[in-house]
Amino acid sequence: RYQCYARPGSGNLQIFEKLMTQIACNDRALYIVGWSWTDRFDYNDPVNDSWKTIMPIDETSVATTYYRDLHSQYRDKLTSLMCIKMAIDELNRKKFPFIMTYMDNLIFEKPWHTTPALTDMQDYIKPHLTTFEDKDFLTWSKEKGFEISQTLHPLVDAHRAGADYILDTCGVLQSL
Repeated sequence: RYQCYARPGSGNLQIFEKLMTQIACNDRALYIVGWSWTDRFDYNDPVNDSWKTIMPIDETSVATTYYRDLHSQYRDKLTSLMCIKMAIDELNRKKFPFIMTYMDNLIFEKPWHTTPALTDMQDYIKPHLTTFEDKDFLTWSKEKGFEISQTLHPLVDAHRAGADYILDTCGVLQSL
């Protein structure tokens, strides 16, 4: 049985919240998580109690204000790393198998906008994240010649090949 809870355009905080809800509500399952770009900003809209995500390409007044006045690379990395670390810890605590991939190498960038706390989290999560021949999914997809959207999302053929790659390299089918 397969259930997909992915939502296009989500940031890592929203992905984390949806994942934690599924972990809390479900029996044992194989969780496959694709972490997003670090610079997406998620917030819960108080008017209708729903998730909203703003991205650097958005031209709304909210996005403009956020990216001009509040955004920082440090905050982006800190929030993303915390979400990923807490998700790993909870999945391990419940002994649920998981595969995690990521879209943005910035979470592992160390020379800029970092502290010992971030470096420690980077080192902690790295062994838990599946790569594609030691690359993030976008870079791997580009190098393999798959079609990429104008907003830098690998399209259907890349996802099929990525799924095959994960199934083959992670031995997922053998463990189920």
